[in-house]
Amino acid sequence: MELTREIVQQSNVGSELDALVGKFVTLVSPEIKWWVTDDAETIIYEECNYESDARDALNKLMSDLFDTSLLIVRKEIHRSYSTSVAEAWRIVELFKARGYLSSLANLVGGKWEFRLTDYEGMCKFFSAQAETPEEAICRAALVATLRKQKSRDEA
Repeated sequence: MELTREIVQQSNVGSELDALVGKFVTLVSPEIKWWVTDDAETIIYEECNYESDARDALNKLMSDLFDTSLLIVRKEIHRSYSTSVAEAWRIVELFKARGYLSSLANLVGGKWEFRLTDYEGMCKFFSAQAETPEEAICRAALVATLRKQKSRDEA
């Protein structure tokens, strides 16, 4: 998947935005969990660390419930960057270590703006406004990452 400005703007807060930040910004691999679900993806038995554990749970549930519609689903669980202040602050620290300056402001009307400033070569600003500081941090970090990728591609 290629990161685009549209994807950054349209991704939903939560697992969708967290996955983008994990993949493109922090480069932290997700935790893999295996869940037993039904056809409607209602979780019946959750958070098995190994597929074999999920298969054992599935076999037990199928024999106990006589339900053949149960499935094993692989889930990638990323850190909660877009909903946790502590996890969002990891992003701020990451960009600080990369030489960026940052600012977070609470705007009139309740929105939040996060701005990253890169002084490498020319002064470049990357900012995002959102309902929460965590979301603003995530979106600004993704925009900065996107612009850096484009600069490298053009060089």
